[in-house]
Amino acid sequence: MKNTLLILLSVCLGFTATSQIPSWKKIESNTNLRLNSISFGSESIGYIGADGGTLFKTTDGGKNWSIILIDSSIVGIPMDIVDVQFQSATHGYIVYNYSQNSISSNGRVFFTRDGGLSWSPANFGMCGPVGVHMTDTSNGYLFGSSCFGGYTIDKILSRNYIGSTYNTWSNPFLRGMDFYNSSYGITAGDFGVVFRTIDSGANWDTLSSGFPQTFNEIKFVNDSLIFAVIDSIKSIVYSADSGNTWQPHVNSLTFFRPVMKSLVVSSLDTVYAVGKSSIGSTAMIYWGHHSDWSWNIFNSLQLNHSFNSVTMSNSTRAFAVGDSGIIYTNMDFLTSIDENTPAFKLEVYPNPASTYITIKSEKIREITLYSMDGKIVLEQDSQSSTQTRIDLPYMPSGMYLLKVTHNNNSTQFKKIALHL
Repeated sequence: MKNTLLILLSVCLGFTATSQIPSWKKIESNTNLRLNSISFGSESIGYIGADGGTLFKTTDGGKNWSIILIDSSIVGIPMDIVDVQFQSATHGYIVYNYSQNSISSNGRVFFTRDGGLSWSPANFGMCGPVGVHMTDTSNGYLFGSSCFGGYTIDKILSRNYIGSTYNTWSNPFLRGMDFYNSSYGITAGDFGVVFRTIDSGANWDTLSSGFPQTFNEIKFVNDSLIFAVIDSIKSIVYSADSGNTWQPHVNSLTFFRPVMKSLVVSSLDTVYAVGKSSIGSTAMIYWGHHSDWSWNIFNSLQLNHSFNSVTMSNSTRAFAVGDSGIIYTNMDFLTSIDENTPAFKLEVYPNPASTYITIKSEKIREITLYSMDGKIVLEQDSQSSTQTRIDLPYMPSGMYLLKVTHNNNSTQFKKIALHL
């Protein structure tokens, strides 16, 4: 039987230094709620926290989302889910506060061990949590503010509250946190404050960012390079010396005057930042490789809206969510691969591969290799009708789709994992 592949590609005018770029794909959410936070516990299982204490879940990699019914013990809390973080498909935390105006009292935190079927209240000390950063399913940190306690960090060990660190005695919030390893972490928040620990949160040093605006999120790229997004048209800032000094990312300063709210760093060195343009108030996405400092821009044309959160479901696929239920992903889904019996036996090895693959079949005419966003990354005629080799130099690690075309025009497909 003949295999078929349907790759849906849509292209819009993007802005780079030299070329057009593929469009981000809009996903129907069937809601107008403000979407505040998104997290994937696995490549297939993801969660979105929304206003009104609403939680969405996907089980098919983000193509479809549905509401999870929350425990009756949680129902009635007049708050929004402002942060959601899942460490696996089943284990995760949700944080309740107000998305438009965080309060430093009466915030709530819950965790689940069964993918949201049931929830338990988390033990914590601060009054106004706004975020959670777990290093595994049982250990991590809550951050926010606390009943006139200012910038506050709670340490969680084996799901038990260990203690709070109060870094000031006023009302500001910490807004973002990341850890490079179990000991070395960084957090930031209102008025440009940045704190750093090298001893697993036992002590937090105060760093001077030089920016008075709110740090909305902060992420490690490596042990010395750190990216952050701030509530300013300077938008994206970075430190190349472990947080000691900071400067604006000049390549991200554009005529759109963006204000970014969230960012994520992929394992393939791509940085994604989301927010809105202050010119026309349209939702915007930035992305680029930190290694060459180049940036692309996607403008969703959603007037008076903003993207509020961005995450990765794997090394290449990103999701951005925002106001009025908007959800976008950076690549189209490969939506139809006929799994009927192929016309010829197909062998591909090694798989996973590192620098090359060998393909064995019958009457091979042409070899095509796709990235998982549907782009052709390699295309060549076969060296032989029964066996051919493809060298894969300088290609990023990740999943690829191999298409083998035979002399009778039949095609076969095989997923290839490349690990350098």
